[in-house]
Amino acid sequence: MEQKINLDKLRFSDPRLEFSNIYRFFWHLIQNSFYIIATIACAALILSDVVWLRWASVLIALFLIDRLYTINKALHSISELNNGALEGINAAQYVAPKAFNIVEKSFDKTIAVGGDFYLHILKKIIKDKGVRGALWRLEVSPEEFEQKLDDEMEKTKGKPAGTKKELLEAAETLMKNAFAGAYSSRGAYVEIENILPALGLSNDESIKKLFNLFSIDWDDLKKALIFARFRVKSFWPFRLPESLGGFARQKHQIRHRYMNRSWTAKPTPTLDKFSIDFTDLAREGEIGFLIGHEKEYEQMTAILGRTARPNVLLVGEAGSGKEALVQRLARSII
Repeated sequence: MEQKINLDKLRFSDPRLEFSNIYRFFWHLIQNSFYIIATIACAALILSDVVWLRWASVLIALFLIDRLYTINKALHSISELNNGALEGINAAQYVAPKAFNIVEKSFDKTIAVGGDFYLHILKKIIKDKGVRGALWRLEVSPEEFEQKLDDEMEKTKGKPAGTKKELLEAAETLMKNAFAGAYSSRGAYVEIENILPALGLSNDESIKKLFNLFSIDWDDLKKALIFARFRVKSFWPFRLPESLGGFARQKHQIRHRYMNRSWTAKPTPTLDKFSIDFTDLAREGEIGFLIGHEKEYEQMTAILGRTARPNVLLVGEAGSGKEALVQRLARSII
């Protein structure tokens, strides 16, 4: 059962986001150079004839092993927190390095080129294997989703990013929500999969528009992300959380999608209630295979393709192939 927490008790503060781009570049350069030099020094000293230098290489090696072991871990684990003891907690200390790296790079890119901060984050998140697996679980093609994301990013290209203070506030709100999600689902750290549902709480118009186009329910998404995470880590089905048992065994359902390339299509819940969208079935490969009636099909598409009066009325006895023609057309549309 999810635990609700008060976000006002949290804070998100990390000096790396407050650095200038140049300062941050040199910070990472110095940090990476340090590890490279330490590795070279370790290899050189272990060959030394001086005993204390060889012991020094052992200590350096132990240090590097420890850093390698903790490379994907946050400074603190959420499991260390007592229930309800969140007053003054700095959520930044519980963010896994990969997740923070996405926020940091998106932050830099937004400042440099403008655009929508949340879309920059989503663009990086969509590359994650677990996130792509979750989308597949929801019957959404990651490639199709990414294509629509690129279309929306193109529309916001060059859009003023706002002040650095505003971006810091946006990052703080996003990561506090991500922390709340990780805490509620009893995760060890704030991971990439916690950032994606947090985007849904951002009230960003582009994010809402994108997810509405694919009919993605945020509650289902959160479950799918946990499900995908367990599969990626090879724990499934042996350690699958009980809360996901029903989700994992859900019957396959064909999702109805109502977007088009121009983003002008709208949801039609009433029509959907009383009808079947052949394009959904065609996308799943269940309909659209026409045997015979090639002449009628060519005539129908020729009429539909003309500029004036592109209207077709199919007339015939039951079972004569009227529906098969429409289903073939749906397949052509897909």
